[in-house]
Amino acid sequence: MTGPSGSTGQGPERVPPVGDWSRLLEGRVAVVTGGGAGIGGAISRLFAEHGALVEIAEVDRDRATIIVEDIEAVGGTARAHVVDVRSDAEVEAGLERACQRLGATRPPAVNLSWALTRVR
Repeated sequence: MTGPSGSTGQGPERVPPVGDWSRLLEGRVAVVTGGGAGIGGAISRLFAEHGALVEIAEVDRDRATIIVEDIEAVGGTARAHVVDVRSDAEVEAGLERACQRLGATRPPAVNLSWALTRVR
């Protein structure tokens, strides 16, 4: 496919095939702050549905427990961490615990509260 300037652009032939669209995050780790309810809860469920191991950082232990049970009930994998994202120390400690358990480097983090914590 050639664009107006004669360059080859992004075309279907240059997109790598995806084996299973419903498992796009298989084997990946996601940390979702505020992952026990609302948008964070929806992100947690969706990422688990797509195969991610979801590490849920939630200030409310009951919400965190409920969403982990919901995810596990449909075959997903999730773990809850009680973390107050307003505290840099708690965020760092929670990420360290998750990484140690997984034997991994820092996983990606998702949700607005994480971004706000990092910006201030």
